[in-house]
Amino acid sequence: MDLKEVKGDLRERDDLYVLEVELPGFVREEISACTNDGHLIVTAMRPDLEEPFRRAYYIGKGVAQEHIRAAYRNNILKFMIPKREEADAPQQYFISIE
Repeated sequence: MDLKEVKGDLRERDDLYVLEVELPGFVREEISACTNDGHLIVTAMRPDLEEPFRRAYYIGKGVAQEHIRAAYRNNILKFMIPKREEADAPQQYFISIE
């Protein structure tokens, strides 16, 4: 799969957003994620790539960044992003991927 064709699906539920990103051919240790100014940024790098894959998804500032959960299984990186009423979120927050 060409990384230019990576698919991402962002769905909204009552209390959270769910983002699923297809990242075939990577291992968990090659993937990182953070939030920055209302965006969730996914970066992935493997030895055969000349430059890292990077994609940003707008999630807004009304999310509980410190409670975002992420897991990478079967080539799918899945984020559970809880909503928050107030928008006083830090500018940048790094996310642990399980």
